[in-house]
Amino acid sequence: MTVTDIEQVVALELITFGHSLGKAMFEQEIKNNDAAYYYVLEDQEIIGYLSSWIYEPRAEIINFLIKKEYRGQGLGKKLFEYMINLFQSKGVLEVSLDVRSTNNAVYFYERFGFKTVYVRKNYYQNDDAYLMIKKIGD
Repeated sequence: MTVTDIEQVVALELITFGHSLGKAMFEQEIKNNDAAYYYVLEDQEIIGYLSSWIYEPRAEIINFLIKKEYRGQGLGKKLFEYMINLFQSKGVLEVSLDVRSTNNAVYFYERFGFKTVYVRKNYYQNDDAYLMIKKIGD
């Protein structure tokens, strides 16, 4: 992701989540050498993205989304597989993420071998978060 992509990503977050991490945060993050941001394009429109921090031997997935009307087409799976392979190539041994306990994405992550290791009570205002971890190579 580059600075020119930020406005599209912020708009996508607003549509999907109802809020955004914000333009200033993205501007700061894309300069961070530990951050990795990749997106999916459809007709020059960003329809999904995955953000992560890689601090060997671990990585953390910060945000991951696919625009609602493009879900179920395998695009998220391809992006997620790409990132897992990227982590592996960089020597990452463990990947973590937080997910809302009520989010169906929990099952998506479980299919990739993530396991819930901790429940963060009220992490998302009135909702718990699952801290999920995957050992690379499992």
